[in-house]
Amino acid sequence: MNQADLEKKFFTDAVDYAKAHGRQFGVGAESEMREAAKRGAQDVFAKPAAERDKLIQQGEEAFKRMVDAMVSSANAKTEQFELRGDQLGENTFNSALGKLCPLWPFCS
Repeated sequence: MNQADLEKKFFTDAVDYAKAHGRQFGVGAESEMREAAKRGAQDVFAKPAAERDKLIQQGEEAFKRMVDAMVSSANAKTEQFELRGDQLGENTFNSALGKLCPLWPFCS
């Protein structure tokens, strides 16, 4: 697996996990997730090969935690979040980010 493959894997796994919750990413959240996948893959491949498997596993779990937190925020249905069908948007992404930071690769 190379860096581009890992970036794609992080993102598509997150998309699939959101779909398993009956959700999909809106444009803004999709962009943020793609950026996190890119950053995560870059970070993994900046490390020695012996450390990569552990980091990949941490990344996979981090994307699941992020999606879970986004779904939880969307399900809260507070006035702050206006649900648009099954979409997880920027508001739910930012809410999850606020709860999970410093979660790598989402928080710098």
